[in-house]
Amino acid sequence: MSALLEVEGLVVRYGRATVVHGISFALERGGVLALLGRNGAGKTTTLRAVMGLVPPAAGRIRPDGRDIAGLPPSRIARTGVGWVPEDRRIFRRLTVLENLEVGRQPARDRGNPWTVERLFALFPQLAERRHHRGHELSGGEQQMLAIARALRGNPELLLLDEPSEGLAPPVVRTLFEALGEARAQGLTLLLSEQNFRFARLLADRACILESGTLRFSGPMRELEERPELARAHLAV
Repeated sequence: MSALLEVEGLVVRYGRATVVHGISFALERGGVLALLGRNGAGKTTTLRAVMGLVPPAAGRIRPDGRDIAGLPPSRIARTGVGWVPEDRRIFRRLTVLENLEVGRQPARDRGNPWTVERLFALFPQLAERRHHRGHELSGGEQQMLAIARALRGNPELLLLDEPSEGLAPPVVRTLFEALGEARAQGLTLLLSEQNFRFARLLADRACILESGTLRFSGPMRELEERPELARAHLAV
């Protein structure tokens, strides 16, 4: 398979502090790559740089061969990159249907568009709550809505920041099944995650970050065969 996303020599600074130190990785089309590490490892900053929410100080970010480093988030979204932030940022006063409408973008050349009907098939709980406002939803339902709203933009690549954080095990299982189904339908996923158990079930490749430095990059099965890496760098 060809790489859908290539990140080369990414450096990100906040003021004088360098928080991501020249990391590189590639994500194949249709694959799932997990950025793993403890709090402050640089996982969220890496995702935010890919989405254009923080400007890289150096490096290249190429989804589908196009260098987008330094472009504003709105332009990056139009290239086919979707974003699910850690704090979800749904519109609390809008209904589920209205939130989905806010996220709508035209269909792209590849694959079937994510219609409301397809999203409700992916998340049946949202179908039952379609006329409820965002603030009336549970935390798990809000996370489902944040993912569904991002999919409504018909991305080829979906970025998810800590998708399982703070959620009960049954909700995490629902998200795992839904994201697995979305991947089976052609979606490529890049996620930041502290929950190694969740990540190892979903991802086929992993990168471990520590203090903004890449400590491991390779197949998830290799990481599973090297438990000393998980013990040294992850909260397991």
